[in-house]
Amino acid sequence: MVSFFRLSVVLLTLSLSYFALCRADSPRPSPILSLSDVAPSGDQYPSRLPVLTRSAPFAGKEVLFVFSHGVEDHEIYYQLQYFTARGANVTFACPHVLNQYNISSVVLSDFYRPSYVAQCQDVNSIDNLHWYDAVFVAGGLPSSSDVRLEARFERQLLTYWREAGPARLLAIICSGSESMIESGLLAELELITGSPASRFSLEAALYALHMPLGNYKGMSDQYPVIPYPSEAASSRAQLVLGRNPDASPLFCATIGNTWMQLDESAPAQGEGDPLHMVNGVFRSAQLTPLSTLSQLPLASPPMRNRSPSKLSPDSLLHRRVGILVASGAHDVEVMYLYDHLRRGGANVTFLCPSWIPAYKQGEVYLFSEPPTVPRRMAVCDHGVDEANAQDYDVLLTAGGLLSSNGVLRNEAGVPTLLMKVAKAGGLLGFVGTGNAVLLPTLELAKFLASNQLLVPSHPYNVRDLVDAGIVSHPPTEAQTASYPAGSHGQPFGLLFGTGYYDDSMTMFLEGLIDMLSTTTSNPSNRD
Repeated sequence: MVSFFRLSVVLLTLSLSYFALCRADSPRPSPILSLSDVAPSGDQYPSRLPVLTRSAPFAGKEVLFVFSHGVEDHEIYYQLQYFTARGANVTFACPHVLNQYNISSVVLSDFYRPSYVAQCQDVNSIDNLHWYDAVFVAGGLPSSSDVRLEARFERQLLTYWREAGPARLLAIICSGSESMIESGLLAELELITGSPASRFSLEAALYALHMPLGNYKGMSDQYPVIPYPSEAASSRAQLVLGRNPDASPLFCATIGNTWMQLDESAPAQGEGDPLHMVNGVFRSAQLTPLSTLSQLPLASPPMRNRSPSKLSPDSLLHRRVGILVASGAHDVEVMYLYDHLRRGGANVTFLCPSWIPAYKQGEVYLFSEPPTVPRRMAVCDHGVDEANAQDYDVLLTAGGLLSSNGVLRNEAGVPTLLMKVAKAGGLLGFVGTGNAVLLPTLELAKFLASNQLLVPSHPYNVRDLVDAGIVSHPPTEAQTASYPAGSHGQPFGLLFGTGYYDDSMTMFLEGLIDMLSTTTSNPSNRD
């Protein structure tokens, strides 16, 4: 009787272990049905502006705001009130043109949550920035990444600063600082500040220019604002750089003092002119608050990737796969991987920065491309700091600018986990902009650079990868590239894909199946 009982316990334990292996550690992401399904970021930024010291000092001034989808909403409405309260006329310009009138609806975001819609003109319809008395480039990584790709605007930006003269102003805040890379402005400045989330892009550019990485001061609270005053005899415009939204009061005061000698100061706690808020919503004729998903401009329709021909119900049986995500991850990429990996028998777990399970109830929002529409909510209850590398055969990093470039590459635990999985003999895969996490993963970056390996990339990340020396030249048109363990003397496998379009996801997953077919299937036995 005792032996039978013991045998029953053993069989039950084995059965539970089997089902634990066969189940998905993370539930399938659920659809977003209402904007209220998306939790606010909880970020608190300054709500008071410098006190107006004289009437309409900017009267008659034309100011151009340049931004795109995913721009940080506070950086728009705070600066908008500052300029308009002083008499300036503000025009919005953006890269996305959606109709024949060169007018586009662009989404502003509270970190990841869509908050306002603005109408803007095509930035490429502007023949000469000198038409404007001031140009302001805002942050928010999806926005600044879009602006960086506008080559014509970037060329004009440098010319504007060099030639517009001291009566004009160029102001750049937060990740808008990345526009200094393509424009060439970075090469002409001794010190710069900007978003801490832009650190790796800016340091890669400084490295490529053979300039000290210490020129970037965005990680220091001592440099919230850096002005470059232009003397009366100079041909250069006034230049003011701001670190992030927290710096907005000082940023604006410095603009007024540098550009128009206003003698303004950042307001002390509880002082200053209040933002035009009603029930937590900024009121302006130029911004439409969002309350429903139907107000959002249509994003590109999901591009269908074929199911991999090599996928069968047991082709990935018992494989343990982790997918690195944060809010802003690309819905199509994440769902394609999740559904097909599960269909092939894999156990799939969402991994994220450890503060998301701790402070955000593990909620991660997956977005369209461009990142205007929140489509699904994933639940991530596994933080990277607590993850055990031995639990994963495969670690994949999904794309989506806010996720990969804004969050994941700036979390110290991400490169640490990547290298632990690599050294344990696992396979690392990077989809779309997910390869941004290569920048802080120094050992992996050096391996790629020393072997001059092809790294297919979304266009958003090409310049950074080249500047950092991770790739020696812009990637070719190849959509995927795979490097099995041992192919270059390394104990780990590597797989790269350009993202969600043109069947790249299909080829990526077929490459993954091929690579796993030659390795053992029990990660717990890896050394």
